[in-house]
Amino acid sequence: MRSKLKTLIKSLFAIADILLAVFTIFSAYGGLIDPESSSAGALAAMLFPPAICAVVIMMLAAIFVHRYLALLNIAVVIICWGPFMAICPLNFFRANPTEVEAEGNKVLKVVTFNTFGLQDFENDNHETIPSNSLQFMIDCDADILLCQELYPWKTVLSRKYNSMQTDSLAKRYPYSSNDERGMAIFSKYPFEKIPLHYNDSYKYDVCRYDVNIDSVTVHVFNMHLQSIGLTDSDKKLYHDITEGDTDSDFTHIRHDLLGKLSLAFVERARQSRIIRKFIDDAPGRILVAGDFNDIPLCYAYRTISGDNLTDVYRRAGLGFDISYHADRFYFRIDQMLCSDGLLPLQAQYGGTGSSDHYPLTAWLQLL
Repeated sequence: MRSKLKTLIKSLFAIADILLAVFTIFSAYGGLIDPESSSAGALAAMLFPPAICAVVIMMLAAIFVHRYLALLNIAVVIICWGPFMAICPLNFFRANPTEVEAEGNKVLKVVTFNTFGLQDFENDNHETIPSNSLQFMIDCDADILLCQELYPWKTVLSRKYNSMQTDSLAKRYPYSSNDERGMAIFSKYPFEKIPLHYNDSYKYDVCRYDVNIDSVTVHVFNMHLQSIGLTDSDKKLYHDITEGDTDSDFTHIRHDLLGKLSLAFVERARQSRIIRKFIDDAPGRILVAGDFNDIPLCYAYRTISGDNLTDVYRRAGLGFDISYHADRFYFRIDQMLCSDGLLPLQAQYGGTGSSDHYPLTAWLQLL
């Protein structure tokens, strides 16, 4: 009897481990599937972090339960090593930007920040005077600061934000552009805003700025892709699910959550193809940053990256990190990409929690 129970346990463990292995590999590369044909790959990609963690746990458990299956888990880790490094880079020996600059090289500090409309996420009434987000934008002292959801100053001032801060920001960055849609750039270098013509402007935003840095032009793209568009009831439903509420109506889950996620995947896929064409029309040094509203393994990210753009955090970041921290949607959806001619030295998230997004700061060597 004991022998049969042991055999049953090993069989169930083997089945679970094999199913986990298949799903983990699928989630690692699901972003290669165009969401317009199926959103299953995109949905699976969002679950890759917990899936690969489960594989490691199963690998350790297999040593005691079914040791030969540990080889399967090791194989899965090897197969998924690239996607794993995309979400959790292990750049332990990164260059020091100060030292690189001291050697006579040009180093740029670039920040991308979804400002949450300069509301204060950490306060219940969303009001802080002076603005913590504005103060971060001043103190970060970036060479190029890209913002999303930063609406024009007349809106800011109508909320009685500290005008001394806006004056300080203007002194810090002599060149700037801030449109009605909340897309903004603040720069220590002169730039020309290049008009981009595209449809669906009320679903996403992309701006191009040709920044002149010591006679070298860098084509900078600032973007804000399609959001999921969840309502308060959708967010409550998600909270219930993450708290283990199994009584949630499956119809609502499928329609309100999965349905909206799938639609957003499709929209971002279409948007990414348009943006990729804009990038292809800008030969030379390219910098792309902003709120992608999607993770590094997704189809939109892969499309925009193409064959010539490098993920700055993947190349110069360290460890697993997130950029969105509201409503328990803990994902890295704010990205920065660069082409040859820009070498990532260091990259990190954080600096302020005043927005529902953490800023992404990167140091890039201009080659």
